Amino acid sequence: MCHVFVRADGLGATCVVNNDYPDRVAFTLLSTILDEFVQLHGDKWQGQTADDCLPLPSLEATLKKYQDPAEADKLMAIQKDLDQTKVRQPTPAHDAYTPYGPRRPRAPLRNGCVTAAAECAARGRRSCTTRSRRRWSAG
Repeated sequence: MCHVFVRADGLGATCVVNNDYPDRVAFTLLSTILDEFVQLHGDKWQGQTADDCLPLPSLEATLKKYQDPAEADKLMAIQKDLDQTKVRQPTPAHDAYTPYGPRRPRAPLRNGCVTAAAECAARGRRSCTTRSRRRWSAG
């Protein structure tokens, strides 16, 4: 897979990686290389006509660092650690007890009626002006 990164000033870089290499890490590599290049050479690149006029001595070290994406990318290393220590979250069926005791079941509706205020609360409204009662329709 080929990744291309071009900065707003027109300076660009490319890298070719296999399909297993994460896209975000590839673009981080390209951004890092371009930042190092601009810090070293500034705007001298704009007048150049050949590819090898402005060498980047830190390129080899940067490429070696990014050979293992988990070591080069801190976020990926953290995600890898989280995946290894992932804790299974209990499902609601297993979560019948709270720190304050067992959960109480919800009260059933009386005669299938729901007040307008309850309907408004179910819709996410903070207040409701209607005072009528409506039948709960199942279906």
